[in-house]
Amino acid sequence: MNKKRDPLKKRILRELKSEKSKYIPIFIFFVILVGLVSGMQISSSSMEKAYDEGIEKYNLEDGHFTLSSPYDTADIEKINEKLDEKVEINEQFFYNCSVTNPFSGADDGKEYSFRIYKNRDVVNTASIFEGHLPEKSGEIAIDRLYAQNNNLELGDTITLYDMEYEICAFVAVPDFSALYENNTDLMFNASSFTFAFLCDEDFEKMPDAKLNYSYTWIFTNPDISDKEAYNASDDVLNALIGEQFPITDFLKRQDSRAITFAKEDISKDSGIVVIFLYIMTILLGFIYAVIINNTIEKEAAVIGTLRATGYTKGELIRHYMTAPVAVTFAAAIVGNVLGYTVFNTMMANLYYQSYSLVKYKTLFNVNAFLLTTVIPLIILIAINYLSIATKLSLSPLKFLRRDLSKHKKSHVVKLPGFKFINRFRLRVLIQNIPSYLTMMLGIIIANVLFMFCAFMLPWLEHFSDKVIDSSLGSYQYILKEPYEIDDENAMIFSTDSFLVNDDDEISVFGIAENTPYYSGKNIPVSDDEIIVSEGCLKYLKLDIGDEITLYKKYSDETYTFTIVGTHPYEASLAAFMSNDSFNRVFGYEEGHYTGYISDKPLDIDSNYVVTVITPDDMSNISTQLEDSVGGIIEVMKYACIIIYTLIVYLLAKVVLERNANAISLTKILGYNTGEIGKIYIVSTAIAVVLSILISIPVCYLALKLIAAFIVQFFGCWIELYIPTYLYFVLIGFGIASYALVSLLHLRKIGKIPMEEALKNAE
Repeated sequence: MNKKRDPLKKRILRELKSEKSKYIPIFIFFVILVGLVSGMQISSSSMEKAYDEGIEKYNLEDGHFTLSSPYDTADIEKINEKLDEKVEINEQFFYNCSVTNPFSGADDGKEYSFRIYKNRDVVNTASIFEGHLPEKSGEIAIDRLYAQNNNLELGDTITLYDMEYEICAFVAVPDFSALYENNTDLMFNASSFTFAFLCDEDFEKMPDAKLNYSYTWIFTNPDISDKEAYNASDDVLNALIGEQFPITDFLKRQDSRAITFAKEDISKDSGIVVIFLYIMTILLGFIYAVIINNTIEKEAAVIGTLRATGYTKGELIRHYMTAPVAVTFAAAIVGNVLGYTVFNTMMANLYYQSYSLVKYKTLFNVNAFLLTTVIPLIILIAINYLSIATKLSLSPLKFLRRDLSKHKKSHVVKLPGFKFINRFRLRVLIQNIPSYLTMMLGIIIANVLFMFCAFMLPWLEHFSDKVIDSSLGSYQYILKEPYEIDDENAMIFSTDSFLVNDDDEISVFGIAENTPYYSGKNIPVSDDEIIVSEGCLKYLKLDIGDEITLYKKYSDETYTFTIVGTHPYEASLAAFMSNDSFNRVFGYEEGHYTGYISDKPLDIDSNYVVTVITPDDMSNISTQLEDSVGGIIEVMKYACIIIYTLIVYLLAKVVLERNANAISLTKILGYNTGEIGKIYIVSTAIAVVLSILISIPVCYLALKLIAAFIVQFFGCWIELYIPTYLYFVLIGFGIASYALVSLLHLRKIGKIPMEEALKNAE
């Protein structure tokens, strides 16, 4: 065959033009899909690179510890001597300040928390986005994301301890890339918690009772690996314990959620969207296969003629694969270009709306091109090659006869004695099973993703409500030292954190026996018995009567209890005992207590209060997650609707084209467009509704698996909650999408000419 005059090459552009109604939607969809994934890959890899470089650039700590009292230079020398000068220890003292209405616009009565430091010039130094660090009295620098969430601008005023400070800078620091106030918090809070910097003069004016004696350590060996640093941090802890320092907090960098959470989340997101891309690519491959098989059936006689005149099977396979591969490749290239421009900025902004990240610079990412272009093309080529090769394996004679079945049918499927129209619809469904199965797969995938996006925020809001409903009092005051108050609403309690199963942390509460804020079983009298929350039982898979062993952090002490009851508190890993037992078991003095529980605010000198947990704090989880992931969820929801509509449109169109001859013949018999639509459009509607109904239990099982993963990730029990109305939303948007598609296809039916049946008469 003379390749220069190969007629197959001329047919490719003609095919693209004639099938533009199929290829244009696919092209646009794949451009957006690749653009989003490429943009996330580029922005996330650039941010991860900035994070890794920031360890050295901003001198990120290898860990920190807090003492109940400061140590002097001699103490530092002792520790360095024990560690052979392998670490550098630096002060990083801070104040925790909780205030109401600290700035204009914060007039809702909510508590806002500030962690106040001196300007840092050695460890955990700041990345400045706007302004300058405090240079004189009366200036304050705060976190960029906190300022954004509270609509603060440079020059605005913040009031702390009756002192007014002017905002002089918006910054980010490497040890607070996610604004966790405490490492044990379930979720960070960038709306009501921020770190802040003051000049030395203003820092010294803070009340001493609020000062926290925190120290950082950094290993002096610059080549130490992350794993080696993690293991060597145990030597720091042993040195502190050996000198009997009163440690109240000890945290390795690798265990700090404020440091690691953002990077881990960004890495996971980029991996998840790549998997999503491949799932969509596989689905697109099957859609292409259905479209190409339909084309092959329409052109069966032409293919038979070409094969008979000398064209090989390989040449025909390459021909039918050229158009889809060219469209996909072009879409991938355009998507990558947009990934470096529009989508890169969009995805980076989504991360900057969630995390307090340092500045980054967009970097070229070869891996992004490989993941978003090369691998999807390989997947598409593989699927289409297998599909087309199977179809073209028939003999030229079979193509000339339009007999494309591999096995001779023994008989036609006998249909029930329905009315003619219903039997016609059933026949359409049976004849188009491959198309409808592909449609079903696509609808299920789109619906699972849609339900995941739609249920996430209501689920977390439900969890937040459960936390508030089952909490020990509306207000929990954690005190620096005992403080007597005369208020009948105030009930003393004690609390401490322990490890269970090595990784999970549990809060143990010592409750006064007469407290009205505890609604569980009677507090046990024996020191070796304990009550645990229902969430603890479910999460740890325990039962009443089992034993639970708790491990004291930073020591080898262990405590074993028998579970004798539960408290209806599902939202956290918690355990309860009497305050007297708490003091005896854990070695506190008789009458010791940590703070007060109350159903209303208490009048306590703020100098004695470490922190106050309020209903607002309880609801911060859903609020923060809505702020941080709401944008991504909205993007994914609309993407799912587009995917759903595109799949239904393309495959319903294929069904109509496959039956163009029958539709034309039906018109000859006197049926009008509306009556024909009742056959073909209703047949596809049945397939769509059936797919939606099948997707509902699949969605439930998928969300159950996702919820189990999230429970393990957060280390607490979060009961699965799917609002019933979401299922109706799912069905409603599915039917509405198909109603829109059906209008387009009704026009398509109207355009099929009656002579179509005469042209293709055998």
